[in-house]
Amino acid sequence: MQSLRYMLFNKPHNIDDCLDLHKTKNIANVDVELKVNTHCDEMYIVEHLIASYTFNFKDFSVNYEKIHGGILPHQSMKKKQKSLYSANKSLEETLSRIKDYKITINIKENKFSNELAYN
Repeated sequence: MQSLRYMLFNKPHNIDDCLDLHKTKNIANVDVELKVNTHCDEMYIVEHLIASYTFNFKDFSVNYEKIHGGILPHQSMKKKQKSLYSANKSLEETLSRIKDYKITINIKENKFSNELAYN
C-alpha cells in the first residue's frame, strides 16, 4: 500500500512506493542486508528478523527496513523453527515482488540463518 507521504509529495517511504516510482524513474538495483535486532520490554524479549532494503535510483537512494518475523528466546525449538520458516517465507515473497519488476537484487544470503532456532 502506498504511503500518504508518497501520494502527497511523491517521496517514497516503503517498498510499494519504490516499486511504483520504478515505473517513471528506474531503480538501478536494490541492496538487501539481513539482521537480527533484540528488543527488550518489561514483558518479553524478542529477536526481530529484519531486512534492510536500499533502493538505488539514478539520483538518490531510499532506505527501508521491514520486520519479517520474530523469535522469542524462551520458546521451544519447534516454535522457533516455525517462526524462522515464516520469516523466511515473508522475505522470499518480498524479494519475489522486487524480482517481478526485473530489478537486480544484491544480497549475501537469501534467508535468515537456521542457527537462530538453536540459540
